[in-house]
Amino acid sequence: MFHGLKGIFHKDKGGQNLLKHGAMAVASQSRRSSAVEDAPRRVRLADISGERSQFGLENRLSEASGSGSRRTLPVGGLASRSSVMETRPLPKRNWSTASDMPAERSAQALALAMMGDGKDVRAEGSVKIASTITTSAEIMCCRFSNNGVHLAVGTVSGGTSIYSTDDVASHVVLLQDHDTLERSMPVTCARFVPVPEPKPSTVLLNAYGDGLVKFWRYMSGECLQTLDVDEQVLALSFDCLGKYFQLAGEDGAIRVFDAATSRLAGRLHASADHALNDGHRSRVFALAAHPHTPHELLSAGWDNTVQFWDMRHPHAVRRIYGPHICGEGLSIDPISNRVVTASWRRRQALQVWDYGSGELITDIQPDSHESMQTGAQFMGQDYLAASGGFVNLVRMIDCRAFVTVGSIRNVPQSVRCQDVSVCADKQFPRIAACFGSEALLIDTWY
Repeated sequence: MFHGLKGIFHKDKGGQNLLKHGAMAVASQSRRSSAVEDAPRRVRLADISGERSQFGLENRLSEASGSGSRRTLPVGGLASRSSVMETRPLPKRNWSTASDMPAERSAQALALAMMGDGKDVRAEGSVKIASTITTSAEIMCCRFSNNGVHLAVGTVSGGTSIYSTDDVASHVVLLQDHDTLERSMPVTCARFVPVPEPKPSTVLLNAYGDGLVKFWRYMSGECLQTLDVDEQVLALSFDCLGKYFQLAGEDGAIRVFDAATSRLAGRLHASADHALNDGHRSRVFALAAHPHTPHELLSAGWDNTVQFWDMRHPHAVRRIYGPHICGEGLSIDPISNRVVTASWRRRQALQVWDYGSGELITDIQPDSHESMQTGAQFMGQDYLAASGGFVNLVRMIDCRAFVTVGSIRNVPQSVRCQDVSVCADKQFPRIAACFGSEALLIDTWY
C-alpha cells in the first residue's frame, strides 16, 4: 500500500548494471587516448537487505567512475516514484586508522554501519531504553499526549493504539471504526487537541491517507466527528492557542480549519506566478505553528523550501531554500526562536536556522556515518532529538555545542517517526522513536 523510500541500481535494457558499461567505456577511452593510463578501480557495494530499510524496501548504493552513471535517490513519503538526481560519491572517511585503507574495506565498513553491525540495539550516553512497544502493523506516526501520560501510535492498517507511558507501556485502547476498517488507509499523522495546562487532553485528531480526518475521544474509543478533505493529508498542526488546526499534503496547499466548528477558515497556497515562489508546488510533509504567535506557521516538503506563512494572507511571506523534508522534520524552539530541519539526504541533513532572519546558524555534523534524517524536534532550550535512516539511529544533541550526548544505535530499520514529551511535572524529556512495527520509549537525562 505504501511505497516508501527506496534506492535502485540503474539497469539498461539488457539487464546489465552501469558499472559494467562504465568499465567498458573507460577501457574504450583508454585505447583512444594515451593520456589515460589506467581506468580507476570500481567498487560496488552490493545489496543491502530490504528488511533493514525504512519502509521495508531495498536500499542499494553504487559508486561508479564511468561518466554515464547515475543513481536514483529516494525523496520520501507516500506512494511516490523515485526522482533522478546526479550521482554523488560516497563520503571520503577513514574507517580505520590506516590512511591507505583499501576501497573494498571502506565499502564493507559502510555496509556494516548501515545494517547495525549485526548487533543488538544499544544505548549510549545520556539516554536509555525504558520500554519497547510492538504492534501488529507497521507504524506510520506517533504522538505523546500533552501531559506525556499516553502515546498514540498510528499504523499502516488504519488503526491507532493508545499506550500508557509507564514502565511496561501497557495498551489502553484501539481507535477504529467502520470507516477505518472498510477503507484500511494508513494513519498519516496524529495530534492531541491542545488544552490549557495542567488539564489533560481528552481528544485526539487523526488524519488518514485518503483524506479522512477524525476526532476521537481516545480513552473511550468514541469517534466524535469525521471530515473528508478529499486530499491525501500528510501533515497536521494546531496553532499555539488551539483555535485553529492546519492540514497539508499532496497538493501543496494548507487548509486552515476552525477547531470549534471544524469549518474551513482559509486556504494557504502558492500564487499563479511561479517566479515568486510564495508557496509549495509539491507535497508538504511537515507543519510547525509558531509557539507564541498564533497566526504564524512554517511548512516544508519535497520542493526543498521552508515556507513562512502569516495565516491572515493566502501566500507565503518569505522562505528558506535547501531543506528536503520527507517526514516530521521541522520544529521551532519556543525559547531561542530557532528552527531545526531534518532532510532526507546524506549531507547537510540536520540544520539549525534563525527564525527571524532565516539565516543558517549551523549544519550539525554526523558522528561517524551520514544519516538521512526523517525527524527532528527541540527538547527545551538546550537539546534536540533527531532520527533517521541509511545509518539507523536516534540522537540526543546538545544545542549549545551541537554535539551528540546520547544515542540509540544499531536500530534494525530506519526510524520512520519520532516525538518528544517535555512536561513541567517531569524532570527530563522522553523520546518515542518508531521503526517497522516497533516503538522505543527512551528516557533522557542531562
